[in-house]
Amino acid sequence: TLVSKLTQGNQAGVSEWIPFGAGYSLGTLLSHLASAQMETTEIRIMRSQTLDFLDEFLTQIFSDDTSRSNVTMSSIDTNLGIMIGLSKFNREVEEKVETIYQRAISDIEEFVKKEGNVDSRIRKRIVGSSWLAGFSKGEVREEVVEILRKATKISGEKREWNGNYFHFSQAYSHALQAILLAKPSSHYMVSYSSQINAQIDMLKSREATQRYIAILTLGSLAGVNYFERILSTHNESYYFFSLASDTTTALVLDTLQSISIISGMNVKDVKGGRIALAVLGRIVQYASRLSDEFSSTFTTSSMEPKDYSRLPVQSYLRTLFNWLTKMSKAEKLGSPINVEAVNLIISTISKVKVALPPVNWFPLLTRFGDPAYKRCNLHYKSILMAIQHCQQSTSVMEFLIYSLVRFPEIHKSPDNDIEFEKLLVGNAMGKILELCGFENTLVDNENRTSKKGTEINKTRGMENVLKSVTIPSSRVTEIVDCVLNSLFEETEDRETSKDIELRTIFLTTIVGHISRINSNKSHSTGNSTLLQDIRKLLKEKYYVLQPPSDEEQAQIIRLFVHSCILNIEDIDHHASPDLSKEAIVLCTMSELDRIDPIKHLIPFLSERLINVDVMSLELSSVSNLIFSWIFRSINVHIHSSAKSEINKRRNRLEWLTKILDLLLILGTQRKGERINLADDREIFEYGMKVALCGLVNLSWDENLANITTLEKSYTCEYYEMWDKEFERIVQDKASVRKLSTLIPREALIQSHESEQFDAIVKKVVKRLLRLLELVPTTPNYVEYRFALRSTLTNLRPHITTQEYLEIVSSQP
Repeated sequence: TLVSKLTQGNQAGVSEWIPFGAGYSLGTLLSHLASAQMETTEIRIMRSQTLDFLDEFLTQIFSDDTSRSNVTMSSIDTNLGIMIGLSKFNREVEEKVETIYQRAISDIEEFVKKEGNVDSRIRKRIVGSSWLAGFSKGEVREEVVEILRKATKISGEKREWNGNYFHFSQAYSHALQAILLAKPSSHYMVSYSSQINAQIDMLKSREATQRYIAILTLGSLAGVNYFERILSTHNESYYFFSLASDTTTALVLDTLQSISIISGMNVKDVKGGRIALAVLGRIVQYASRLSDEFSSTFTTSSMEPKDYSRLPVQSYLRTLFNWLTKMSKAEKLGSPINVEAVNLIISTISKVKVALPPVNWFPLLTRFGDPAYKRCNLHYKSILMAIQHCQQSTSVMEFLIYSLVRFPEIHKSPDNDIEFEKLLVGNAMGKILELCGFENTLVDNENRTSKKGTEINKTRGMENVLKSVTIPSSRVTEIVDCVLNSLFEETEDRETSKDIELRTIFLTTIVGHISRINSNKSHSTGNSTLLQDIRKLLKEKYYVLQPPSDEEQAQIIRLFVHSCILNIEDIDHHASPDLSKEAIVLCTMSELDRIDPIKHLIPFLSERLINVDVMSLELSSVSNLIFSWIFRSINVHIHSSAKSEINKRRNRLEWLTKILDLLLILGTQRKGERINLADDREIFEYGMKVALCGLVNLSWDENLANITTLEKSYTCEYYEMWDKEFERIVQDKASVRKLSTLIPREALIQSHESEQFDAIVKKVVKRLLRLLELVPTTPNYVEYRFALRSTLTNLRPHITTQEYLEIVSSQP
């Protein structure tokens, strides 16, 4: 009867559901016969013959379809029913099903390769092929999970395949859970979370069909197999019921409940609420029938042993690990003594400097990251342990990677404290980079010494057993991308101090490691490519950064520049219309010796002074911090480019000539234009105060010079100290008077290169004389004229008699 029903699919006026039901029933019946405990010879022959018929039937119907010019895209047909029925077979013990399975895999591979642009044969059978590939019983291969993921993505993006997205998503969800149960690596855990989040986002769609698909797919991700009986033991082998975190299960269940008719909130979509309620009921039924033993069993995620049973019974390590495993499986930690004991054990292991024997730590550590254990701070201490021991343990490394890739979820959760997030983006991120061959270059000597003290010591003979874990470059890129997108996500909400602190720690960690590749690392080959990939991700975020509103935000831009902006072309092609951002970039690159400060800072400073807005001359405004940053860069150049004290003094005087030239240009241009004399004088006074007093008082003061020469001078703290000194100096009238003593002190020093030094001093004198002529005689400029006259008087050895008489006779 079922065989006869199959042939009705080609007859006009016959519902597609009839051959679909016949195909499904026939496949299901055969699978039950194959699993019968007492299979007779007659049943075996009948089953074999029927499978041969189905194989020939599938080949025949698609051969017929090739002659048709118009192939319908309906997914409900004979092929789909047969494939769903055959998916109940264990293909590894049924050769004919394996043949059909391999043909289905080939269909999906071609579908992915051609991005959905396939011929009519594959169009007709691709949906059924996906069900067989995703649900077929037997060993799940990683490449199959990957092509199902890609096929699901194509069906979601290609409009012509949108109607079949449900079928692809079901197959992918089932295969993803199967691979997670066999190998719960961080890569697949992240894929699982992404699939859940994608469905939750789809629930916001205005199209009812899309919402219904999302609800059903969430059910599949939660372990519901819509073509399996509730009591089937096959339903017990689901990741959701055994290894998924409490956060994940709560997210799925809460989402389904919120849209079901239980809550009474979704009255506009009664059908969707009923579907969600039915799915939720199936999940509850499955969960209630799972044995406690199975639901608490962990599966290994690596080739490491699942426990220390190979160690002697008297082994302390074996006893501790077994007890930790027991505590991780318990619903509650119980007494405060148990809580303290778990804390003590994890903390102690995180401080052990000897490599531990191989064992699978992943299930245990991931369990301690669940909300129930966070009150004990075990999630924090588990990361500390992973940082200490990840170099010799695949499972511990997988846990560290898993935690970092989950950072977006952790960052959004209100349950996680700032210290835990700082640990992830700081030390944990740094450890990953170190194991890739990057060396931390920003630790001071004291920290470097203590860091060496935390390195793992291998006991004799252990080097033959334990090998350093390597991390694929793609995983590192994935981690950096996840953290970057989370920390620099564009939202309508204003960024908080927490966001700024985490961004600074993360970027400081990146800067501290990608500056140098450790050639001693055996796996450093290919790190240049990884470095380029990381810098590419950083640049994408840097280019969309908004101009800073304070020094902390400015520091974030500096760290981006430090990490990924290596030459001036990167600035020119992505120039910011805001001068403050451009100033930070130029100043930072100058301090890093990536550009010539004279070539780039002087023109920028000149333009800034000439075009300064008279309405923004308040020294506390953000725009005026630009001058503070510029003179800090000049100070760095003065000290970094001179090895001797005399060269340092020469550098100061050469920079003084450059600044005096700018003031002369500013004075003559403003005086010549005569547009607004009041504004011209105010801006000229501002230039004298900021440029001349700023340079001399800041760069001539050795105490202030230390702010830019200390080993930690790159930190935000030292930039803020410099800004405060800059603001104090330009506001203090005493700074103007100090010009008459500071400049001569530098100029009159005796040098064995007196001729060259005298030439520089003469340039300074020449410009000071010209500047004195340009300075107005109004009351506002009395201090400046007095300071210039006093400076020139103190430079009497370098001034002619005629020039001296003119200075003395000039108007005060």
